[in-house]
Amino acid sequence: MGGKYASGAPDRLWGMVRDKRFYRTFFKMTFFLSAQNLIILFVGLVDNVMLGSYSEAALSGAALANQIQFILQCVALAIGMGVALFASQYWGKQRALGQSDTGTAEMQAARDAGNIGILLAAATALVFFLAVTLVPGPCLRLFTTDESIIAEGLRYLSIIRFSYLFFALSNVFFAILRSVEVVHIGTVSSIVSLAVNVTLNYVLIFGHWGAPRMGIAGAAVATCIARFCEFGIALGYLWFRDKRVAFLHYRFHFNAQMLRDLAKATAPIMLSNGLWGVSMALHTGILGHLGREAIAASSISNSMFQMINVFVEGCASATAVIVANAVGGGQLRDIKKQVRTMQVLFVLLGVAGALILFAMAKPILLLYPQVDPRSLDLAWQFTLVSCVTFIGTAYQVPCNCGIVRGGGDTRFVLYMDLVLCWLYVAPVGLLAAFVWKLPTVWVYFLLRSDQLLKCFVAFVKTNRYRWIHVLIRE
Repeated sequence: MGGKYASGAPDRLWGMVRDKRFYRTFFKMTFFLSAQNLIILFVGLVDNVMLGSYSEAALSGAALANQIQFILQCVALAIGMGVALFASQYWGKQRALGQSDTGTAEMQAARDAGNIGILLAAATALVFFLAVTLVPGPCLRLFTTDESIIAEGLRYLSIIRFSYLFFALSNVFFAILRSVEVVHIGTVSSIVSLAVNVTLNYVLIFGHWGAPRMGIAGAAVATCIARFCEFGIALGYLWFRDKRVAFLHYRFHFNAQMLRDLAKATAPIMLSNGLWGVSMALHTGILGHLGREAIAASSISNSMFQMINVFVEGCASATAVIVANAVGGGQLRDIKKQVRTMQVLFVLLGVAGALILFAMAKPILLLYPQVDPRSLDLAWQFTLVSCVTFIGTAYQVPCNCGIVRGGGDTRFVLYMDLVLCWLYVAPVGLLAAFVWKLPTVWVYFLLRSDQLLKCFVAFVKTNRYRWIHVLIRE
């Protein structure tokens, strides 16, 4: 457990993977996971547009309450990642043994990981539910002192808290399915969630089709129902269609050793996700103190960036599953060829994404005719910076969060972020903004420069193969 996976003979196959099945698996998983992320992003955008049309206070209140949801999401994603790592390695071992029976020890261990994930996710959701139920005001006052916004946030929070459990459990269900390379169901559930959310937002926020005009409360109800639909689809698939892990068809089994193993692997991911969230808040705060134009420009530029960054996130998730499968199956020579091939694909993705971002920036900026021209000009400069740094993002994120984490080394990203985000970006960004007083675009570049530096770190770490750890037990 936790030891480095070693092999005797050195690998001399320095070519690209030629097996078409590898490319089909990689692109299929990347496509569906990216589509799922894009739909989730679009759901948030629709919520903002509709609430913004209703009232500015409602928009701000929902955004405030969703900061708590964001923290829950960071923790839930870490739990899902931990479950996927263990289940993927067991699935890879099962396939390497040429077995397909759901009653094998490997599949029972994969189900044990899922069971522990469910317990951790439910406990996390309960903690957040109790916090926003018992002390909702203090929770919201961590983010603002504006009482009118807090009042709207409390209305939203009083309803949206009932979605926490469904969201956390769905995340574990999709992680289990992702670990055995079933990814389309997550995209299907996101499409249904989008349709439900948009329709109910239209009906309940504004009071159409004879429904009461509920405002921000209507948005919360719509989101709760959409989350329940996601949960229902995942549960239904696991019960009626799942033939690989048969998660719901075996008696619940609590594995204390799996709990310790999973907690040990998941804790660094939780810390890393949390530090990343705080780091992004710090970046927003720095730019926020540089003037209204910087705030508007950053918002517009980041919206465009997120539209292409979903493909990086999907690519990283797909990579983690593929690598974990190979590690679990003991396919060291295959891992090395796959890793070299994927690094080439990451660079190509980065270049393609940068060109797409550059091409769509000007037309999108034309959609903001009422925004100050100085803000739009700064947004264009920010976007040019993002085009450069996106190439770094497209390479280092799948390497660090996909290959390295998927290989079993869950601590490396945490250590890297502690150094580059907190010992480099944070102090340099503060100095550039408030001491050196550099132009705003240079401050923005320095805040994103870690994406380029992480490429060098990722290249060295990835190609030394010391991240290969067998997490599963015999």
